[in-house]
Amino acid sequence: MLDRLRDYNRENELFTPTDKLLIAVSGGVDSMVLVDLLRQLDNPIAVAHCNFKLRARESDLDQEFVKEYCEKYEIPFYTISFQTKEIATERKISTQMAARDLRYEWFEDLIERYELDKLVTAHHINDQVETFFVNLLRGSGVNGLSGIPIKANRLARPLIFATKQEVKVYATSKNLKYREDESNTENKYVRNKIRLEIIPLLEELNPSFIHNAKKSMELLAEAQILVEDEVKRFKMNAVGEKEDTLVINWEALKKSVTPQLVAFELLKGFGFNSTQVDQIVNGDKLETGAIIESENYVLLVNRGELIISPKKVNNGVREEKIGGLVFENKWLRGDIIAREELKEYPDGISAAAFDADLIDKPIVVNGWQNGDAFQPFGMKTFKKLSDFFIDEKLSLFQKEQVQVLRANNEIVWVVGYRADNRYRVTDKTTNVWMVYNK
Repeated sequence: MLDRLRDYNRENELFTPTDKLLIAVSGGVDSMVLVDLLRQLDNPIAVAHCNFKLRARESDLDQEFVKEYCEKYEIPFYTISFQTKEIATERKISTQMAARDLRYEWFEDLIERYELDKLVTAHHINDQVETFFVNLLRGSGVNGLSGIPIKANRLARPLIFATKQEVKVYATSKNLKYREDESNTENKYVRNKIRLEIIPLLEELNPSFIHNAKKSMELLAEAQILVEDEVKRFKMNAVGEKEDTLVINWEALKKSVTPQLVAFELLKGFGFNSTQVDQIVNGDKLETGAIIESENYVLLVNRGELIISPKKVNNGVREEKIGGLVFENKWLRGDIIAREELKEYPDGISAAAFDADLIDKPIVVNGWQNGDAFQPFGMKTFKKLSDFFIDEKLSLFQKEQVQVLRANNEIVWVVGYRADNRYRVTDKTTNVWMVYNK
């Protein structure tokens, strides 16, 4: 198996002969086989063990076992204990997810602190296949069905070439000692049910199932590369980003070569599920104004576009009273200048200019409200803001972001869009109130 590991590492360029390796070791058969193999290479190695305090005394015995092994072979040993259940409750995630996050956060810290090159874990083919089924149950895309990546950044998984059975055979042949985790035999976890019930049944139907599944997952991994290339091309031509908002050309999406795949890849990071993606791609009945929500995001259909934006924590009116004409807050900045200093009338987007002598308190900047109206610059009639927004073709999200500057209990500027004509600078103006949109 050592030769196979060397070949697999060389073929996939997982780590170089001089890389300093940090090996994640639980004490189970997989990680003990991995550390036994890697200590036979020339690479400098160190071992990291997490005690998650989930199995009472057994967790402490695992820690002592790994420590004694490292002392026997003079391998640098790092360990840490976590109150995993308490942390999971604090973070509002499952115990399994908390354990995963905690160990990888700590591994990254060790790599930085001790100037190591790679983190090495003991995942094998069976882990790959289990992950396939877990992701299949979750409705994952092609990427999830291709299994665990064999390398990512500073992470390497050099045992992916081997099956669980081959790992156990190696351990027996070398008389390796290891610790059994009884929780791995409990069927209350989804992954355990897959490991203990589903995969054995499939192996009964076809003894080559594990190897065949691995080949299929490798093909899926290659297919994912094609999908990613297509998504990149689509994003270049039909997707725009502005701050925290994503705008997708809906018609272009429906006409793409693989609309379902492209849509899934574009939307998966926003928490939309496969049913919602299907509704978006095939939703001929979706009209402008239709909204689809995930846990943290809202997708708005707006004139042939799909606009994705984070949900607002607070949609109430933002308001700040301004003491005088010379001011600065987090949104705007106001100054007074002489009329002759105004060389060019501002565009009403990045800045606006008003006759300072026409401005009285109270001066307030806040959100717009239903019924608000103003006299747009260059016009002699009033217009409701709601109608003005329609003319400007603002989306629902853009409307929510609009702020207005009020003086004399009237709107003097729809910030970033249009100033009010009543307060414009004229030949009779002496002092100009300049307000800048920060």
